Order: sequence, then structure tokens, then C-alpha cells
Amino acid sequence: MDLKKRIGDYISQLMAQYRLTYRMLAAILGINPGRLSSYCKSKELPRADVLIKLADIGGITVDDLLRTDKPPVRTELMIKAFGMSSAATARSYTYKVGELTDAQAARIQDLAEEIVELEKETSGKPKSLAAVYNAISKHFKVHYYRQIRETEFQKAESYLIRWKGKLKKAKTAPDKDILLCRKKCCSNILAITKKELGWTKKGLDNYIYEIYGVNSITDLEDSQLEHLYSKVSAMRG
Repeated sequence: MDLKKRIGDYISQLMAQYRLTYRMLAAILGINPGRLSSYCKSKELPRADVLIKLADIGGITVDDLLRTDKPPVRTELMIKAFGMSSAATARSYTYKVGELTDAQAARIQDLAEEIVELEKETSGKPKSLAAVYNAISKHFKVHYYRQIRETEFQKAESYLIRWKGKLKKAKTAPDKDILLCRKKCCSNILAITKKELGWTKKGLDNYIYEIYGVNSITDLEDSQLEHLYSKVSAMRG
């Protein structure tokens, strides 16, 4: 088995066995949740010090972790980062039949972490994971997101995917200042060509097509628009 895949599977087992969230295990390991997610998805290998902690938490050796598929074996886990005696007390939650499965919860955690990252990229002031979990818990009228019914998993997943979609749209949307600058530049070009050069709109479109290979001024890239403004300004004599 690929080493990254082996370690990713081990971490997933570790989290499921002790009912740890990404945030909890990341705090124990001294890394951020996004980095832990990369390990779980087999995108990168943990540092040596993180490997040692992972092995120790699961009660196996680093050699076991790197060379075998041996699962975590401990029944108790000391969580110093949270000042608690075991993972079971990290949250007052006990699984009940019909609630989210471990796999479904892991998917919700992945989406929540992606939302936090997108919030950071779009606003610079990201919501915390706790805020995302609280939002989805409130939406589904439960105290803790793990209590969402298994049958409502797709609705919960869709809720977070829509949230991600809005953030991605905001991330890729053109900056308002850039749009205003383009609009002003287009207005200046149209004014010069019509009032001072006597061109019709069709004449301008033909000129743009000959120079830039596009049909109209709105099709020009920002750099081309600036270049066109310089050319028509020079034509005024």
C-alpha cells in the first residue's frame, strides 16, 4: 500500500475510534486542521514529529505505522490539549443509531474545513470550525452536528456545498473597482471616437476586430482596453 494512503487510513481509524474531530486531533498534534485533512486525503506525508505523535496516540510504534496496516489499539486517550482525560469526554456526545455515521461525519468535517479556508480567502476573517458546526446544527435543530439524522445526511451535505458555492462565487467575482475602471475607460474611448474622431460604433467595432481579433469593446481584456485608449487618444492629434 502507498505510504500516504496507509497513514491517511490510520488517521481516519484513529479519529473514528476516539470520536475525534479534525480540530481536536489537529490541536493534539500541534498542526492546523487543513494540514491534518491533507494527511487524511493522502495528499502529503506528516513530519517526523507528527508521525511519532500519531503512533503514540494509537498505541503502536512508528515502524508499525510506516510498514504495516496495524490499527490503533488503545482504549483510552489522554488529550492534553483539551485538559481532558479521554476522547469520550471531549464532547458530551454518544452515538445513537440513526445519527450520522463516521463516514458521513468525516464528509461534513471536510466540507466545514473547506468553508473555513474559503472564508479566509474571501473575507480575511474566517468563521471558525465551531461556527460552521453551530450553523449547521442550528439549521437542522440539533445540539451537535453529529446528532443530525443519517437520513438527512444528503440535505446537510447540500447545505454546506451551497455555502461553499456562494463563497467560491464571491472569490471569483470581479473586483468592483476594476469594473468601475473598465466602465470609465470604455466611456472615454467611446466619447473620443464618436465626438472627436467621428467614428460610428460599427467603425469602432471594425477597428477593434482588425487590431485585437474580437468583436467589440466589451470583449477586450483589461490590458487591451488600456492599449486601445492610448491609441485613440494619440489619434486626436
